[in-house]
Amino acid sequence: GLDWIIGNPELEIPLETPDFETGDFTGWSNVGFVIDTQTDDGDPPFRGANLAYIPTGVSSGTMTQVVDVPEDKISVVDTGTSQCMATVGLLLWSSTDTGTLTVRFLDESDVELGSITSSDNSPTNGWLQLVAHGTVPTLTRKFEYELDGLDTASGSTATVGFDDARLFLQDVRVPQAEVGKFNRYLAVKAIPVARVGKFNRYAALKPVDQNRVG
Repeated sequence: GLDWIIGNPELEIPLETPDFETGDFTGWSNVGFVIDTQTDDGDPPFRGANLAYIPTGVSSGTMTQVVDVPEDKISVVDTGTSQCMATVGLLLWSSTDTGTLTVRFLDESDVELGSITSSDNSPTNGWLQLVAHGTVPTLTRKFEYELDGLDTASGSTATVGFDDARLFLQDVRVPQAEVGKFNRYLAVKAIPVARVGKFNRYAALKPVDQNRVG
């Protein structure tokens, strides 16, 4: 699950200020988002003390960060056997708002070789976990991590937030027991376990039986 992946630093490619705990957008190119301890509507962060969100009066926002493939991972990427996984906490209050996580794979000249996008940005009244994953193309040298939010209510309320951005790279040639642990996280489903105030807390991750996934 999530704890196992974060507990294995060799899998993670660090992003700058991934959880916005420093109170600024260091490392990010940002349009439309602000950082605070809660939204205008009083919604708390996904984790920690801060979150980034689209404030009242703003209808959309985009945050982008580009990170290099670590030198010790280039040979793995060029075998064509590596998998990329990206996660982020997404807050939606309105049933018509959307949030999307996209990772683009770039070569040395910043030419896009492919991309992965979160498949579940369905409306919900609270936090959910977005996950994007897929095979990394050979010759990838950079990852472009992008978060997009759209407030379809024309910015009348603060409704789209992000927190706890993460990026991971896995070599699928490692022993199958370890691959299984990684794949089980790809199949997790956020389950609403309690309603607190006006939003749902998504605090349970349910692993899928790998005998059924295969």
